[in-house]
Amino acid sequence: MTSSTYHPPLSLDVYDREVHELARDLLGRDLVRRLSSGELVAGRIVETEAYGGTDDPANHANTGEPTERNEAMFGQPGTAYVYSIYAYHCFNVVARAGRRPAAVLIRALQPLESLPAMAERRSLEIEPREEMPLSDRQDLLTGPGKLCEAFEIDGTFDQVPLDDPPLWIAEGEPVLRTEGPSAIEQTPRIGLNPDTVGEASEWPWRYVVADSDYLSR
Repeated sequence: MTSSTYHPPLSLDVYDREVHELARDLLGRDLVRRLSSGELVAGRIVETEAYGGTDDPANHANTGEPTERNEAMFGQPGTAYVYSIYAYHCFNVVARAGRRPAAVLIRALQPLESLPAMAERRSLEIEPREEMPLSDRQDLLTGPGKLCEAFEIDGTFDQVPLDDPPLWIAEGEPVLRTEGPSAIEQTPRIGLNPDTVGEASEWPWRYVVADSDYLSR
């Protein structure tokens, strides 16, 4: 696949929707990044998690008030919300904000282009070739920290609109449009502590492409 096969970045209007609707719609879209080296990397979104509203204790903006950390969640839909945890970065897409700030965490991607560049940035001891074995490909982008490493996504992208290089989301092959709702499975979000967020740890707010080989679990 070459960069010429990609559609232009999605309009920011696409993101101005309820967070669960956006989390499902992003499945099958392509995340594209022009690296600092000039190389293009791309992956197809196969796993998302929804965080939103003041009634979601796992939502970083559940107080309804902006802070230095969560300010992006109150901004324009289609901007990036990037935060760090345990020395790793997590990349989110801001959904309809306003009084109910919300964002979609991008948890995993299917690698599409420039796999050796991804492996290099993740410091993986993988033979540098595009046609990698499935086991190697599965280790590239199967988790929010992994994909941020591979795509060189850090805090400098926080609050950056996703409709222009060097980081954007393209049309791809949206699962809802190409395969229908039955191709999407819902599960509880990963890694939430029930002692902290209570029953929200069991809410089925994680959305995955059902037959994907590239999920974080």
